[in-house]
Amino acid sequence: FETLYPQYLSYAQPSLYVQGSAQRVHDTVAANYKALGNRRAILPWLTAGTYGEFPPEQLEQMILEAYLNGAIGVTYYQFRDFEPLDFYYHAQAHRYLIPYAQLLQQGAMIGVAAEREELTYSGFGTATEALVLVGNYRQRNALETGIALQDREILEMKDVKTSEPVAPKGRISVPPQGQRLLWVKFREVQP
Repeated sequence: FETLYPQYLSYAQPSLYVQGSAQRVHDTVAANYKALGNRRAILPWLTAGTYGEFPPEQLEQMILEAYLNGAIGVTYYQFRDFEPLDFYYHAQAHRYLIPYAQLLQQGAMIGVAAEREELTYSGFGTATEALVLVGNYRQRNALETGIALQDREILEMKDVKTSEPVAPKGRISVPPQGQRLLWVKFREVQP
């Protein structure tokens, strides 16, 4: 692929038929973004269970990981494998992201300080705001973490799903096998 892009291929389409593994979506899309440096060049394939069924809420997790790690969108293999709840969680993920469409179009990946190695951190934003996604995919209990952005001071933060404010220096609890999606307003810190 690297020898063909961008002269012969316009974008990468990694096949992520990973039975609901948001962690694998995170890792693959982030690696593609790092290699290509271009959000418009990544359009992963997901599935709602063609190669193994999984809980429908994991589809939402995979979609959020794709967008927050540099994908321009998602596409699917085998719509006939969708069940009603798969469509619901697909719509939920996009409902959370629609208010931030401009941020996602204009932004880039930003560094989130990984306080806990058991959690998965993603950040995508502009010079003044970002979406931060924290996943707890490998643990069977809730884990607490703080949010810190590299070279940035957080001024304001809220939970995107609930619209509840979060204290900028406070801690959040990430449910087991779940994730938290946060909107963060910040300013860059001068060295």
